[in-house]
Amino acid sequence: MKLLMPALFLLLSFFSVPAFAQCCPEGECPGGVCPPGCCEDEKCDKAANVFEVSIEGMCCKNCVKAVEKRLKKIEGVESVKVDVEKGKAWVTMKEGKTLEKASVEKSFEDTEYKTTSVVKFEPKKEEKKDGEKKEG
Repeated sequence: MKLLMPALFLLLSFFSVPAFAQCCPEGECPGGVCPPGCCEDEKCDKAANVFEVSIEGMCCKNCVKAVEKRLKKIEGVESVKVDVEKGKAWVTMKEGKTLEKASVEKSFEDTEYKTTSVVKFEPKKEEKKDGEKKEG
């Protein structure tokens, strides 16, 4: 019992926040994807060509793997991160490439997943006002 509680705590701590949602100290986010509010412009420009895809129908880690696999097959995709709880994927495209909703929909056409939106990802910027940080 003494070993069970610390092990359970570590397990819950590790899985409670998706790994990609934690920023790297140097400001370089895993896979080139900066989750919302993660990095400051001067530290990280990895979000320059990232698209946020809203996906319905995901419920487990197998869904995450299936969605990642499908999205990685789209021409120009550099990396993909999926968050099943938020129902979103962040797709980093190669320089000069863009992600079209039609391409995403086509990659899911024979699955239970549905694309509800594909938008250019813009990290939240914080503005300093009177010595305080406020979300902008």
